[in-house]
Amino acid sequence: MNVPAIPPFFHRTYAGAQGVASNQTAIVSVPASGRHYESRLEFKTSAGAYLTKAQIISEVTEIRVKLNGQDIIQATPTFLFDLQEYYGSHKGSTVVDGVLLIDWARRHLNLPLESKQYALGMENVQTFTIEIQCGTLANLDKIDFVGTVTNERSPLGPHVRILKLSREFSGTGEVVDSNLPVVADQGLIAAHISDGVGTISYATLNVGDVMVLDRLSTKSMESILKHNERTPQTGYYHIDFGVRNEALGFLPMAPNDVLIKDFRLTTNWTVAPTNYDIYLERVYGLAG
Repeated sequence: MNVPAIPPFFHRTYAGAQGVASNQTAIVSVPASGRHYESRLEFKTSAGAYLTKAQIISEVTEIRVKLNGQDIIQATPTFLFDLQEYYGSHKGSTVVDGVLLIDWARRHLNLPLESKQYALGMENVQTFTIEIQCGTLANLDKIDFVGTVTNERSPLGPHVRILKLSREFSGTGEVVDSNLPVVADQGLIAAHISDGVGTISYATLNVGDVMVLDRLSTKSMESILKHNERTPQTGYYHIDFGVRNEALGFLPMAPNDVLIKDFRLTTNWTVAPTNYDIYLERVYGLAG
């Protein structure tokens, strides 16, 4: 009998969050064992009823996932819900009321063994925590954690992190962002520009001396993404290097072991955003 490439999945309910209260940070402490493919947070009332998506967005301001005390995800519930819809809704993976999904193994990839590479191995992880920043709570009383895991023993290898960058721009026209992080063992999977109250008409991305995007309109980008089975979300300009759904679908920060020297994102605004966020999906831990 052949040994399966991926051991059986177990869907485990772990101890819930401690400290769920208004204007406090609730903390889920997850045992650092096995290999985590998916994580789900369940948001409930005191009577055990599940909150709606709108209620979660209203009462939770930010979610941080930490490994060994270091942030690997920093995002609002709104963005994480939108990210699930962006990658999954064309296949039916839409948001379920009361449940927030974090898909470590990137189920949209073409092959299971490719997605497996991104699952979180715990062999060299001492602490795995999730911090949920609560606002004023009218409904939320309990947060449970459900992990989709295997009993594999493997170290934390290449994995995806989400970084939130906050920006300000009170005018219209072009704004150039030349402060995007460039680190040798990382690759950029996607940038999701949340335009807030503003409107983006096009974007340009310079990587070294190459214009990867050249004043690409919002409409053309929308067409490209839909053609590649993405679901663009309202209020974002998405730049996605992984549209072919392959494990190596990212922009390396050090191609041929040479660090990118010039990395600039230019966005053109027809309506001023005042404040906006850029969410970067990045793969960490790449070999040279």
